[in-house]
Amino acid sequence: MSEAREINLAALPRSLAHLASVKSAAERVQSSTSRDGSPNLVLRDGQRAIWLHSRYDPRREAERLAAGVRSESVVVLGFGVGYHVEELARRSLRVVVVEPDAELFASALACRPMESLLKSDSICWCVGGDLAHTERFVLDCYLPALDGSLSVVSLPGRTSANLHEFEGVRAAVARATERVKDDLATQARFARAWTRNTLLNVASLHQFRRNPVPSLPDWSDRPAIVVAAGPSLADQLDWIARRAGSHRVVATDTAAPLLLASGIRPDAVVSVDCQLATYQHYRKPQCSDLDVYGELAMSPPLARMLPNLVPVASAHPLNNLLRMVGLPLTPIDASGGSVTHAAFSLACAMKTQRIVLAGTDFSYPHGETYPRGTYVHTLFSVAATRLNPSSARHAGFLFDRPGLVGDDTAPGRYLQPVLTRYRQTLERMARETATPVEQLPGAGVPLDLPAATPPSYSGGDALMGGQTPQLATQRSPRDVLGQIRDIVEPVDSPARMRLEARGSNALRSQAVLSMLPLAVQHQIVDAIAVDDALAAARNDTLSLLDTALTLCRKDT
Repeated sequence: MSEAREINLAALPRSLAHLASVKSAAERVQSSTSRDGSPNLVLRDGQRAIWLHSRYDPRREAERLAAGVRSESVVVLGFGVGYHVEELARRSLRVVVVEPDAELFASALACRPMESLLKSDSICWCVGGDLAHTERFVLDCYLPALDGSLSVVSLPGRTSANLHEFEGVRAAVARATERVKDDLATQARFARAWTRNTLLNVASLHQFRRNPVPSLPDWSDRPAIVVAAGPSLADQLDWIARRAGSHRVVATDTAAPLLLASGIRPDAVVSVDCQLATYQHYRKPQCSDLDVYGELAMSPPLARMLPNLVPVASAHPLNNLLRMVGLPLTPIDASGGSVTHAAFSLACAMKTQRIVLAGTDFSYPHGETYPRGTYVHTLFSVAATRLNPSSARHAGFLFDRPGLVGDDTAPGRYLQPVLTRYRQTLERMARETATPVEQLPGAGVPLDLPAATPPSYSGGDALMGGQTPQLATQRSPRDVLGQIRDIVEPVDSPARMRLEARGSNALRSQAVLSMLPLAVQHQIVDAIAVDDALAAARNDTLSLLDTALTLCRKDT
């Protein structure tokens, strides 16, 4: 073993520890030296010899690459021997290194000592793995509220050696950044409501005063129909009604009133929206005793009026923190961004035999947004006037949506980027579950579902929002909220927040991560500087915790 490799293996971060056993790509790469004496690697591709860095002066090449960066954070495609990464880190940038070839990275470890690079706190390492892993990695390690804007830099020699592979990597990074943009838009709009609702529900819901941790029912005795509120649902109601007795019915909250009006009682209804408008779905008397699986961030007045509510929680950092300090939370995977995704994951977690998807259009067929009988139609009918009829309101509701385009394959059907991402996320989940999945024919976009699903999923945990912290010994809501306040209060400066966000203390790290959506809201809505936004987010969190603790004391 070379001296450089020994030094580098000793400095490997925990996330790269598995690379200690990876063999180098000796048969297709060789060590060489550039004209200035810098160690380099040469990749053999048939008769071609591809230098991963400049064959003349790699450090000067690195300076040129770094000089073109105008963002605070950067995703680097291709590692080579890391001169460019070293230069970017030297300029105090947050760096995410993506190198899909683990054997090539292992070869680089033997090329030159890189101890300071490997130990740097400003660098995240994504080495090996498929495109889905790359996308998840970028989503997990890039925190816009702390890391600022993001750009992409390619190592020319490395990416030219595998053009097709890096096209896929670029696409994965682009998907991740698009999801980040969607998340930022959501955070800018709902962050405070989400945090407020969560803390107030913890303080006021009687479910958290019970001793047993809520568990999901076992539905392995029959198949399930997951019902979304796409326009095609209106034509599928008869089919659902004929099978409601032999199938479990899991409805999104928007679809539930229409099902009830058609004589179909859902076995479970799923709500994930923090807006008070969700109340519109439960206005009918027969909705009051439904079994509702509601995200913990749902509107507190609505949560308190549902006697059969099962509070469920996504993998949001605040929910993770609540679990870590002792609050029993039933997890749900809401990572797809839509209530349909959450309803599908719930049906999978209940181990149903088979899933049939209804109303899953993920588009606007015939220019419609929702089927007749849902709350939008009721609201627009009530507000209609002769000069502004309901049809005009529906048209405005549709065409005001950002990114709306006509579908060339189906006249009258409209597509939207957000709905397309929702569809693709659901398709990926369907490929990852062993539960057979099919979609009822409709006027929306057909889902790309696997003909035969591989047996990679055997229970609920794999689909319930990824890894979630283990539940501590169960404690009262008042003790839980009090401990969170004790965790948040000492993190009293933006510099401390940055330090703790990726620190080794899991509780403080989750506490800071839970405040970042509030910081984003302040940055975007109030147009204030990053440090001011971080300080405002902390103050907001403490204020909301004090309100929730006051509510706990009143209920005692």
